[in-house]
Amino acid sequence: MNETHAIRRIFGKKTVKISACPLSDNSGMSNRIVSEKAGILRYAVQFSDGTDVRFIGKRKSAAIIARGIFMLSGGDPLLFLLLVKNHKIIGYNGSFIREACLYNSFDNSLKKYLPDTIGSAASRLSGECFIAMEELPPNVCTAVHVFPMIDAIAQFHARYYGDTSCVKKLGINCYASDDYRKTRRCLKRMFQSLSDENYSVFGKEKLEQIYRFIDNIHNEFALVEKRRTLTHNDYSLRNICIKNGQICIYDWELACFQNPEHDIAELLISVMHDMTDSEIITALGYYRKKLSELTGEALSDKEYFSSLRFNTLEFCVNKLSILRIAGNYLKLSYTHKLAENTARMLDVLKYYEKR
Repeated sequence: MNETHAIRRIFGKKTVKISACPLSDNSGMSNRIVSEKAGILRYAVQFSDGTDVRFIGKRKSAAIIARGIFMLSGGDPLLFLLLVKNHKIIGYNGSFIREACLYNSFDNSLKKYLPDTIGSAASRLSGECFIAMEELPPNVCTAVHVFPMIDAIAQFHARYYGDTSCVKKLGINCYASDDYRKTRRCLKRMFQSLSDENYSVFGKEKLEQIYRFIDNIHNEFALVEKRRTLTHNDYSLRNICIKNGQICIYDWELACFQNPEHDIAELLISVMHDMTDSEIITALGYYRKKLSELTGEALSDKEYFSSLRFNTLEFCVNKLSILRIAGNYLKLSYTHKLAENTARMLDVLKYYEKR
């Protein structure tokens, strides 16, 4: 998709001059997997009617997803084929266009938690998407903002809790046990590709637990799949900022219909190196209470723990593996800390279960 055509479609005006420059923050995976045809840029556009506008332009394409999958394979042809075959379970299918659709489809009550989007132009035929949105302030969320971040995401969880119709309406992924059964080999091969680091991070006991989980992931999911809602599915400090005193959540391209506990587990994993075990347990209890208040559904101890356990382990063998492989390739500093935090979260949950 030509950026000039995309901008003309969004604004409905003929362009005279388009200037674009990269954002200064180039630390995240999304910003690093870029080429001359994809990325996140700051635009200044002059129109033929004498007006001008400045905005952030976010470009995604099926091609950049393909390059990401090739990078994750690390030159292993079997892993590459497995990733291509199982790109749904890792959230990549349709992700180049999903975010553009979502911003226009969210319930109005939730838009205060989203960046202001000017518009988007997308083409499934060409596999490309361009989103024009406001420039967000620098990411300033830290562990001290955990409870406001929980409050914000709980609103999305409660609004779409049990609403299976949102899968089609919002164009998000929804997994079944059979999806996990088919992807076990892919998940195991991804995790095993990090074997040099796995033992030092997780230790023997946790590694045995993780491999048992992968082998039985489809049956594990069957025990928790009834409780589902819209999730961000990448809810970490990288994708949250504070705008005008309000939590703002962006990068919804991996949104999914799954256990709400996925988001709270991933959020805490991203920030728990600045939290004590007691603070983590308090945050887990706070989210449970908040969701129950908003949905009117009380969770049993067993239901809540089972979902937290499944989603922490699923994150470990899926999203975390992707981040760690990409982190090694792109030399990102934060991915090793995420692995250490995930190992610690498994210990916290073990204690949480015995309380």
